[in-house]
Amino acid sequence: MRNFRFLLIIIALAGCSKTEKRIKRAEIYMKKMEPLKAISLLSSDSSARALLMLAKIHFKIDHPSEGIETVEKLCRLHPENCKDGLKIVEEYKEKAMKSGRRYAAVQCILTLKKLDPDYKGEEDLKYLGDYYYDREDYEDAVQYYEEWLLTDSTDIDTRLKLARAFQKLGSLENAYSVLKNGEKINGGWEVRYELGKVSFLLGKKFFKEGNYVMAEEFLKETIRIGLPEVLIDDAYFLLGDIAFSKNDSRQAEIYYRKVIDLNRFSSNAIVRKAQKRIELCNRMGG
Repeated sequence: MRNFRFLLIIIALAGCSKTEKRIKRAEIYMKKMEPLKAISLLSSDSSARALLMLAKIHFKIDHPSEGIETVEKLCRLHPENCKDGLKIVEEYKEKAMKSGRRYAAVQCILTLKKLDPDYKGEEDLKYLGDYYYDREDYEDAVQYYEEWLLTDSTDIDTRLKLARAFQKLGSLENAYSVLKNGEKINGGWEVRYELGKVSFLLGKKFFKEGNYVMAEEFLKETIRIGLPEVLIDDAYFLLGDIAFSKNDSRQAEIYYRKVIDLNRFSSNAIVRKAQKRIELCNRMGG
């Protein structure tokens, strides 16, 4: 039994000795600016020290995918050394962010989120959202923007982007909810402008669907906000059509005249349409 234990110790020491030799040779290759030889030498060694050095080399020569793969292997085989590997990823992430290498930075962030249960990179959530938003990957953008707003609900720029991402996904109701909450937190001009626009789009959508109760609610919301100004006359016109469909010609005429008042120095298409509607209202009333 003692001989068997002694044999195991000898084997372990031999393994350590081989790793030590590889690391020293790899260091010599790095000093000679021959990283590929160092990588080739270390790739067959699965010890924690070798994997850590291999990861450092990959990141040093700007091969983040291989570096991340090596850190993942380190965390899988040697969980007790995982933190050391993640520190390398974190350092490279900061470097990639500063140099504008967004894809590399995103891969590092996702790795940190996946492998470190204690990762507290809240600011990175906004970075991820912006990255996916700019790539028009709106589903992922929504995910990270929503997570980020749980940390900082006052971030108006992110709230506006989240609302626009929802619009791109065809979810006007979610966009409205995001902006309505933003109005309560910080009723700035930009939020109110976007809220007025989304309210109008929802009103128009419900109008086309024949849901006049909901259409009226959102169109009046646009009028209450007063923005965007170019949509106010359209909102009044649709309210006029809703009243007209209810055979309330008197109220319909009030709305149509509001359209004309808002365009008193113009005779554009919507004014001409409102004038014709008023003639119909007068016939009905007469």
